[in-house]
Amino acid sequence: MSLVKKKMLEISVFVTFFLIAGIFPQSSFALSTPDTPDGLKADVYSASEIYLTWEEADDATSYYIYRSVSSNGTYSKIGSTDETSYLDDEDLDAGKKYYYKVRAHNSAGTSGYSSIAYVKTEEESDLDAPDDLKATAKGSAQIKLTWEKVDDATSYYVYRSISSNGTYSKIGSIKGTSYTDDEDLDPGKKYYYKVRAHSSAGTSAYSDKVYATTDKNGGADAPENLKAESKSASQIKLTWDEVDDADVYYVYRALSSSGTYSKITTVSSTSYTDSSLSAGTTYYYKVQVKNGSSETSTYSNAAHATTASDSDSASGTVGDARRIAGGNRYDTAAKVAETGWTTSYYAVIVSGEQYPDALCSAPLAYQYNAPILLTSKNSLESQTRAQLLKLKVKSVYIIGGTGVISYDVEQTIRDMGIAATRIAGADRYDTSLKVAKVISQYRAETNPNRHAVVATGLDFPDALSIASIAAIKGYPILLTPKDSLREEIKIYLNENFSSTTLVGTTDSVSAAVFDQLPSPDRLTGTDPYTTNLAVIKAFQTDLKFDACYLATGQDYPDVLAGVALASLKSEPIFLVGSTVNTATLDYIKSKEPQQIIAFGGTGAVSDAVLGSFQDQDQDQDEDEDIDTGSEGIPSVPDDLEAEAVSSSEIELSWDKVKNADLYYIYRSTSAAGTYTNIGIIDETYYVDDDLDADETYYYKVKAYNSRGTSDYSNRASAATDEY
Repeated sequence: MSLVKKKMLEISVFVTFFLIAGIFPQSSFALSTPDTPDGLKADVYSASEIYLTWEEADDATSYYIYRSVSSNGTYSKIGSTDETSYLDDEDLDAGKKYYYKVRAHNSAGTSGYSSIAYVKTEEESDLDAPDDLKATAKGSAQIKLTWEKVDDATSYYVYRSISSNGTYSKIGSIKGTSYTDDEDLDPGKKYYYKVRAHSSAGTSAYSDKVYATTDKNGGADAPENLKAESKSASQIKLTWDEVDDADVYYVYRALSSSGTYSKITTVSSTSYTDSSLSAGTTYYYKVQVKNGSSETSTYSNAAHATTASDSDSASGTVGDARRIAGGNRYDTAAKVAETGWTTSYYAVIVSGEQYPDALCSAPLAYQYNAPILLTSKNSLESQTRAQLLKLKVKSVYIIGGTGVISYDVEQTIRDMGIAATRIAGADRYDTSLKVAKVISQYRAETNPNRHAVVATGLDFPDALSIASIAAIKGYPILLTPKDSLREEIKIYLNENFSSTTLVGTTDSVSAAVFDQLPSPDRLTGTDPYTTNLAVIKAFQTDLKFDACYLATGQDYPDVLAGVALASLKSEPIFLVGSTVNTATLDYIKSKEPQQIIAFGGTGAVSDAVLGSFQDQDQDQDEDEDIDTGSEGIPSVPDDLEAEAVSSSEIELSWDKVKNADLYYIYRSTSAAGTYTNIGIIDETYYVDDDLDADETYYYKVKAYNSRGTSDYSNRASAATDEY
């Protein structure tokens, strides 16, 4: 190359670099400081262990963990990790509260501190560690664990790791001495386990660790080509390809593509029609196969379908009218949860003695596809505890400070093996702000217009009227006094939202507050009932009217949990008094709903109010008449039979009950012992598949609909096969 050409090449390279540097300044190439970690949670593992989890922060390469013994004390760095979890087992004292913060780090710097999470370690326990822990692979996607019973233990915690000396994460809590792990197991992979015994006095040391390796693919092939087809407003038909050597197929259902898939039936054919579904609702399905060697496959592809809206009713008429009611507000909330959920990973716990926290948390419950359950201040109600167990809840959000829901309630929930996160402010207004911030972190994609809702915090009807709608739309609900907007709420709204809807008259929230909101509009009427109707009309295109819910506008307890069910179904809640507003009555009839469902007993919504939705000349079958008494409760299921089909499975079957929506299955280890609910299903066939070999189990079944629950069926028993 000539000297001239070489010189020109050097100049060309220099000019090119100079131009690029001018177009892309140095800051364009620099790595930015990572975001502050969100969602920090602390879960007690033992008297000397606390497990932390948080969400991944953008651009983070590692995380620093800090600990303190008081909320406002000095936070000392105790460790670092490149994961989004951390087990703190260094120098923790039993029965002591610890506080944590986390920071994200990369080569550009370190983020600010996360929010604080805290938990109290357990008291020292005299419980023995479980002995004789065994792990056995049950195919390519399941491992079964068994261990010996520990005296005085009321439950057991199960932990899993992917390496012998790695972090063991809690994956389950169970009352029995066996556990089948089928959560996200890969074929041909080794998994390690430990178990601890638990009681109200504390938690034992770990058992010895054991391991098992799942079968490689080839044990049982997953079903292929799963398809779902809507057949009516209440039925979806599933079909899939036959699998060689298939014994039975397990069918699972969820209410969202990423939700919890619950087993709903076991069949031997390659099709299944799912019945008793809600109209206009999307359901998601997966299928597993169990082959002749009792090996279980991985899941099939997911398939989904939406039931028809069912618009065949006569003009201006409604279908049947019924109520969801219990003996008190806590029982009603439990029955609402039973109606909408068979299982749920999350639940939201609110006070049954105050309304503000429940109403502003409706969007949070919707975000996590969770029911709202009620508690009194100082103790967890038995109905709520039962629902947490029945729904297999793994994590709860507690809304409100310890002046609303005590630490004892929180600790009771943790003692059940359920993680608990508290969202609390100094008062109802500050709590609504805290909840709004949590919602806004996750719901930006469903709230692209950056819209928020504001309502009075001094009465419930206005916030109630929009709570379920705000949940569907992803709008946070901020509470305010009548004449002054909290400065921190004002700043939050104006910095994060481009528009707001204020619900209620100027007697509820003044014009002075209205004028401080970003691009506000006001939805109002002459009273709570016309305001409620105005809200529903404004958002009617976002709602389904297959069912319309009724709640009294005079008191709040029975409807607090109902807002979660209404938002789950995308259906409206109408406020009624001792009579129904004529405009409300006409509007509901014009929508021709298939069901009118009242929250609460006759003291909340009278039979006369329910009856006003039925035309006097409307012909109905006997089982469609309004019936809130014993005649509407399902009959007792007949001919319950139990048959062992393996060393770990017993099949149950019984006769169909005409007006039953669901069946509750109960099990005991002795004929006269305590029968515990183990499942809820809408079929007359159930497989109990987490049993010990060569053991006799006893069963009973109850039938359920929104009017009530039947008595127990006959008792049936069977003994599992030997190994």
